[in-house]
Amino acid sequence: MAQPKNTPDREYAKFIDSPTRPNQSAVETVGLLQDADGDKAQINPDGSLNVKITNGGVLKIAFDEVSGVVNGVTTQVVSLTALVDLQIKGVLVNGDNIAMFEVLKDSSVVARRNTYFGVFGSEINLDGFPVLTGETISVDVTHYRPHVGAFDATIKYFEV
Repeated sequence: MAQPKNTPDREYAKFIDSPTRPNQSAVETVGLLQDADGDKAQINPDGSLNVKITNGGVLKIAFDEVSGVVNGVTTQVVSLTALVDLQIKGVLVNGDNIAMFEVLKDSSVVARRNTYFGVFGSEINLDGFPVLTGETISVDVTHYRPHVGAFDATIKYFEV
């Protein structure tokens, strides 16, 4: 039987013959079988895996930046109005000052991230968060340091 090469984030012990399907192969898993977020695969009693196939499409981005942001004033960094239904993969935020970033869907906060000394950038994983046609997703920033700041944000998304 052939021994497959290890794939990142997955370890395979060996290919084996299926006990329930004569003359067909099955894969015996040993150890780690999970995605990059740490979600483990659920193996059914018959040894099969449930699979959700999605159209990954092309990852698109919406980027913008603001500068001269005074302290205590909430400022919109980037905004995206959906012309078709979207799945938001995540948001990258960055700046040169301690700040609070908020991701909003039609003015309602759906995620918040704070940056701090030594870590002025962060990623907010939204894992396919839906934004329907006509809805708007945006990123706002507020900081409370005594001098002005510059900030940027990138919305990563798929059209569905």
